[in-house]
Amino acid sequence: MTGTRLARVVIVTNMCAELSMRRFVAACLTVCIAGCEVSQDQEVQIGEQNAQEISAHIPVVQDPYITSYVNELGDTIASHTSRNDLDWHFFVV
Repeated sequence: MTGTRLARVVIVTNMCAELSMRRFVAACLTVCIAGCEVSQDQEVQIGEQNAQEISAHIPVVQDPYITSYVNELGDTIASHTSRNDLDWHFFVV
């Protein structure tokens, strides 16, 4: 990966990072508060909703090389988790 491509992956403005972190924390708190009472369908719905809200405010990298690399890496990691039954999606902002 070239320095320019890596820089595009790594650089996130403070405002976007703060917004993303707030939404991530809110999603985590929602799941933690509900604990084991959250069904897999509800968990997936929460994830989809948060992904839509984040992508509406933060531009997603569309570079095919980067997205391919991140998806391959993410799929490899996800396949070794206890939740490998989920349909995982990975994005670079």
